Amino acid sequence: MLPIVLISAATTRVMGQADVNNVKHSLSAIKTEIQEKQAHDEFMSYVYMVFGFGAVIAIAWFSTANARKRSRREAEKKHELLMKLHDPSRRHLHKARR
Repeated sequence: MLPIVLISAATTRVMGQADVNNVKHSLSAIKTEIQEKQAHDEFMSYVYMVFGFGAVIAIAWFSTANARKRSRREAEKKHELLMKLHDPSRRHLHKARR
């Protein structure tokens, strides 16, 4: 009975040390995995920041271009109207409205 208890105690001790080594290895692997995930998340945040900034710049550029086109068309219409009012052949229409 004593040899069985000694063998059992020795086996338990060896298994316990193996478990401790496995836990240490698992903890270091988890720590490495967490660090890699944090590095990846940080990198992706920079990528998303660049895409977001690019989207803001693109929206501003298109808005400005459309506003310029619209103001240019309005100015041309206003200029055409003024030219029609100052056309000597249509002078009688302009005087009649006064």
